[in-house]
Amino acid sequence: MAILEMPHDPATVARHVGSGAWDNGTLDDHLRRHARERGGKLALVDRRWRLTFAELDRLAGRMACGLLALGVGPGDVISIQLPNWAEWLVAHSAATRIGTPAGGIAPAICARSTASGI
Repeated sequence: MAILEMPHDPATVARHVGSGAWDNGTLDDHLRRHARERGGKLALVDRRWRLTFAELDRLAGRMACGLLALGVGPGDVISIQLPNWAEWLVAHSAATRIGTPAGGIAPAICARSTASGI
């Protein structure tokens, strides 16, 4: 039976960082770099948004400021309950930007019931 290497294993982390496969950056670190290097390029398309890296970075920055204004700060933990929409990525990047771990909560699936008439 093969042993699965866990990403938090120090030897595995050192090997991947040493090879350049990992850079220990957060999702927001990568977003900010892409915003600087290719800001006008399309980063995300979903049901209602077509966002460039610069636009996504700007929205994440605005939301980070909003979270800070609400009293959310480094070390606090927030939960995000959204489908796989652009807003989820903005919220996650904003939380990461201010040092707030963010956990995703899958939205409830609502099914129309013909038996109950709902």
